[in-house]
This record gives sequence, C-alpha cells and structure tokens, in this order.
Amino acid sequence: MGCARATLTAWPVTVTMCVAAFIGNGSGMVDVILSMTGRTSATLANSLGALVTQVVLLVALVPTWGAFGAAIAWGVSIVVINAMSVVQLARSDGIHPLETGTAFAVAGNLVAVAIPAGAIALALGQTWAAFALSVAVCAAAYVGFARIFRRQLHLPELMAALRRSR
Repeated sequence: MGCARATLTAWPVTVTMCVAAFIGNGSGMVDVILSMTGRTSATLANSLGALVTQVVLLVALVPTWGAFGAAIAWGVSIVVINAMSVVQLARSDGIHPLETGTAFAVAGNLVAVAIPAGAIALALGQTWAAFALSVAVCAAAYVGFARIFRRQLHLPELMAALRRSR
C-alpha cells in the first residue's frame, strides 16, 4: 500500500521534471553555442541567473510543497537559462532554435508519444503490460508521424548528411 501511495504522490514531481527537460532539450544546445561564439561571460551570467532563480524558488516553495516545489524550482531554472541564451543568440547572431521543424517535432512528441502513453497509463494503470503497449503504440505512431512529415522535420537533409559522413 505504501509503495502505491508513494507512486501516486510522486507523479507530479516526475511530470514537472519531464516537462522542464523537454523544454530545455527543445531549445537545443544554446549555451554551448553561446560559449562557442566567444561569449563565455554571458554563459556564466546566465548560469548565475538560473542559480539565483533556483535558490530563491527552493527557499520559497520547498517548505510548503516539498519535492514538487523543488521540481518546479529546477524546471524554472532550466527555462531561465535556456531563454536567456536563446534571446542573446537571436539578438546578436540571428540564431534561434524556434522554426517550423521545431514546431513539428514538438507536435510529433505530443501526438505520437505523450497523449497515447498518457491515455494508456490512465486506462491500464502503471503496469508492465501498459508500458509494453505504450512502447509499441508510441513507436508505431512516431514512425508514422515522421514518415508523413519527413520534409517538415528535415529528415531528407539529415539522411543526406549521414550518407555524406560515411
């Protein structure tokens, strides 16, 4: 009973951390690009800004919300550091990760993975059978999505680059 109860109360923390990681990954390696363009001081300032944000939110949220508050603080710090880097690169170099392909990739993850996996988990619970079904359904849906929207996802260019690298 205790394990099941812990699982039920842990899901908001897990979902919050997954959403934050999704947003962080969605912006790409903007902090690395910022460093590669010679602006390591901006990278340091962004890191310090994210650190201060996280510490302030930890102090404010953890006493009341516990692990969920810590997950929110961590997630907000990820958004802060990536947003700062995106804005700096867009202003100075015209580089930004937000383009049509990004929107299609996000839509593909939501439509082919998040929604079906969530529906299966709600219908069947958190079981190994539900996990196996989710993997099968989501893999098939994602491959189908990628095939239909291959041009918007720039997959022909990726395949050409991979062939050239051999």
